[in-house]
Amino acid sequence: MGAALDVEALRAYVGDHLAGSRAGTEVAERCADGSEGELERYLRGFLEELAEEAATLRTTLDRLDTSPPLSRQAVTKAGAVVNVVREMLPGSYDDLHRLRDLEGLCVGVWGKRLLWSTLIKAAAADERLADLPYDELADQAERQERELLAWRDRAAAGAIGIGVTTAGS
Repeated sequence: MGAALDVEALRAYVGDHLAGSRAGTEVAERCADGSEGELERYLRGFLEELAEEAATLRTTLDRLDTSPPLSRQAVTKAGAVVNVVREMLPGSYDDLHRLRDLEGLCVGVWGKRLLWSTLIKAAAADERLADLPYDELADQAERQERELLAWRDRAAAGAIGIGVTTAGS
């Protein structure tokens, strides 16, 4: 028999990821605003998905009867300040900024895949979470990771001047 679900630890864990979601949203918005064409359209859709995912995290916290810890709220606000300062720095949004932002989003999505995997298991242990769409969100995160990695490779080609490789080449 496994250990009992530690709801307090789960709340803190979900709160951490909700703070990360906010930071990721800010990065994706900046990247979308600094891009055009197909990448901008992709990122606008990605932002819609991020909003839906954050809503699921808030629902998870609500069902666990908690509010985000103050430390997580402080981390989120600190991240927002860092982004404001970065936006005030001289220079325009260029290929290197785009590469950095897309890599940051790739790392965030990888963490999100781990989150959904954990929440799938938590939902099996706590009926309050059983009907939330963690399986679908895990599949969505896998797709997002593939797509963002492809965009990241293109950004690296533009920023650094390296060729884009595809599977099998």
